[in-house]
Amino acid sequence: MFNPTNAGVAAALNRGMKEAMAHQADWVLTMDQDSHITSGTVQTMLTTFELLAPEIKLQTALLAPDIISSETIPATTRSHGPKRPLPVLELQTAITSGTMIKPSAWENVGGFEEQLFIDYVDHDFCFRLRKAGWKILGCSDAHLVHMIGQATTLRRWGRDIIIDQHPPFRSYYIIRNGLYFWKKNNEPSDFIRADKKNTLKLIIKAFLFDTHKVARIYMFWQGYKDFVCGRFGPYSETHPAAKSDSNALTP
Repeated sequence: MFNPTNAGVAAALNRGMKEAMAHQADWVLTMDQDSHITSGTVQTMLTTFELLAPEIKLQTALLAPDIISSETIPATTRSHGPKRPLPVLELQTAITSGTMIKPSAWENVGGFEEQLFIDYVDHDFCFRLRKAGWKILGCSDAHLVHMIGQATTLRRWGRDIIIDQHPPFRSYYIIRNGLYFWKKNNEPSDFIRADKKNTLKLIIKAFLFDTHKVARIYMFWQGYKDFVCGRFGPYSETHPAAKSDSNALTP
């Protein structure tokens, strides 16, 4: 399927899910351009699902693989906490890439939130699923190789500091949508606490080390202002003057 305009990640996902439902699909695999599944991942997740108790199978909306940083080296940390010695564990949330979604669950919660455009689309979707009574399950025997942004490592004060160099325009969506997500889900959550901490680190690193410092801090500020004013959707629509800036237009 081809979208003539960039309507955002959420809109593209919703369009794909509608098409899958029209073909009576039982599951839909979603992927990002910066990751790939390892051999047997899909079959492993499906096999794991079939081994679940009948009542758990009915409640399961989404299956997610374990995220690794290379073909052979497992990631040492996960957003939901320490890895358990079980093939399946219940998650608070999962990233879009590598997940298998049950179309009936997607339809039940109204799909992905299109006004977010990009960033937090997956986490917003997962939190709405759980609030509606669905389960999000991680399959630790299935793996997704995923790299976040264009990470660089700087040596400062005797330690390595990892900088995720997303294009500056992404900072707008990270701040605006993050604030929206945290306010909407004002509840005790390990993931939200960790996410707030990581966002604060992102801002501090931008001030201290970023190679596009002025542009990034400006986009942080624009994201904050638009959240306060309730402006959502693509940046190019809420800020028409930005249409000449290609960095503000394309995820």
